[in-house]
Amino acid sequence: MTYINNPAAYEAAKQRRIRMNAKIGRQQRWLAVAGNQELSDFLMESGEYSPVGYVVRYEDGTTQRISTEDYKAGKIEERPMANMPAYLQDYKATAVTHPVVKASSGDFYKKMVDALEEYGALTEGQTKAVSAMLARSKAKIAEWSKADQERAVNAEDCPTGRVEITGKVLNLTLVENSWGETCKMLVEADQGFRVYGTAPAEAEKGETITFTATVTPSDRDAKFGFFKRPRIVKQKGAA
Repeated sequence: MTYINNPAAYEAAKQRRIRMNAKIGRQQRWLAVAGNQELSDFLMESGEYSPVGYVVRYEDGTTQRISTEDYKAGKIEERPMANMPAYLQDYKATAVTHPVVKASSGDFYKKMVDALEEYGALTEGQTKAVSAMLARSKAKIAEWSKADQERAVNAEDCPTGRVEITGKVLNLTLVENSWGETCKMLVEADQGFRVYGTAPAEAEKGETITFTATVTPSDRDAKFGFFKRPRIVKQKGAA
């Protein structure tokens, strides 16, 4: 006869195993249905919906974009500190979310992620709702991609050096670094090219601004660049 030292703990562990086995069973049955594996990948950000890369941010504010494969393999460039070459900079790698997942972000998406993680499967109604959300997001990305391609065809190449730029602030993003948080902005210039850099305190999303900054074109995209030391010359409120 087996002696159980702590019946309450034994029973709790038994119930946990029962719940886990039930979850695994639900998950297997749900994933066996055609189309549900894609929905799972969509919610779990895996498979074809895995991050499309990582942005590595260093202490000095510089960044590096690397592939998901290089990130998983630990192939992150180590950069020395400018004033102390013997010491390496700290860095933080942030996943670049798949466009379709990013287009779906919101409370409902998060609730469905939580439901799938907790129960291993979605209800019939939840499955239909997530499937519809995925279809909408795919269509949205296709539309954006077409618009971006049209913009790229007509856009001028990004300038270089200290220049004056007039354009629309597309978004503002808080980025963490060793000194706290820095607000970055993405601007689409009137000439079609886009630039990214530290946002002046006065900048607002959706507004049209004219500012001077030192611009460096991207080595991967002639229509995109990075700016620093911005100074607003003129701004017009968001439409």
